Amino acid sequence: MRKVAVQNLVSGMKVGQPVLGPHMEPYLQAGVVLTDRIISRLVILGIPSIVIDDGLLDDAGVPGAVSVETRAEAANLVRGLFDSPGDDGPVTTATLDATVNNIIDEILSNASGTSSALNIMDIRAEDEYLYYHSVNVCVLSVLTGITLGYKRRKLFELGMGALFHDIGKRRIPSSILNKPGPLTKEEYAIVKQHTVFAKELLADNPSAAEIAYSHHERCNGEGYPLGLKAPHISPMAQIAGMADIFDALTADRVYRKGVPAHQAFEMLAAAGDYWFDYDLLLAFLYNIPAYPSGSIVELSCGEIGVVIGTPKGHSAFPEVKIILDPDKKRRQKPVILSTLKHNIAVLRLLEQEEIGRLGLMP
Repeated sequence: MRKVAVQNLVSGMKVGQPVLGPHMEPYLQAGVVLTDRIISRLVILGIPSIVIDDGLLDDAGVPGAVSVETRAEAANLVRGLFDSPGDDGPVTTATLDATVNNIIDEILSNASGTSSALNIMDIRAEDEYLYYHSVNVCVLSVLTGITLGYKRRKLFELGMGALFHDIGKRRIPSSILNKPGPLTKEEYAIVKQHTVFAKELLADNPSAAEIAYSHHERCNGEGYPLGLKAPHISPMAQIAGMADIFDALTADRVYRKGVPAHQAFEMLAAAGDYWFDYDLLLAFLYNIPAYPSGSIVELSCGEIGVVIGTPKGHSAFPEVKIILDPDKKRRQKPVILSTLKHNIAVLRLLEQEEIGRLGLMP
């Protein structure tokens, strides 16, 4: 399974993961074979990418942190809080208590019994970005809290604050939020007010309000709204801030492709003890596969294969099913190689055009 940008889809590819609409209606079911008409429809719906089943993995690979259905249901509930016409009063976070608890339960269940980093890949339509972003920041934050040993109550507070971290954007004009190009200085100043608005909207939930208010603060004082420095920024606000950056960087948008996970990983890794507490950052990166399951990579030994998983805490060293030998000829019998055990580096991530040229598409 591999996420492919819509502009790179071709007729005959098979859908690997359901594509759900804003109210959980199925746009596409897994197993559907794409046609030119379906691909055109995806473009019209503003869906930047989908997951395809290219036959290179025998199954879905490592489990997802949460299911497609759980993400969609949570995003739908978040949408209801963002899109409440005429209601600009305090937000009642209790309406999402069950949602956050469900996310925590699924992550704990899927993480048990596996030494691989969980799959954090998701699909979202362009006009669904803000809602799915909120859900993903919650998922990534909870994963980090689990690594840090947070107990259930603290995980819940972290998850709730992360899910609501951008709620202040309900007061930001959509013309600014959805602007495809760079913001002006004045527009950026307006966007920065979302942390202040969030604190006001979350007045009934002080712990969530603190996370939402401070998730853009940075340890070196470069953040906002107060320009706080370490150690005056709460750990949970920092965790939500890391998750916010990672998901925003890696998300595919209609007007630009997301940054590959390994590049986003490297950018965040460079922020330790600069933007974020180093130990908190290590806990966050512990769960991030630099090369998600399904990625096609070239290794330092010259072979090419598909990533089938990544050991937790060793993000840059995936397990790879070798498909092509160093001469780029298909192996008759693929082998599984641990780049960590054999001290082999990933040289690069292959682009879709090269994947097709090498004959790795069905």
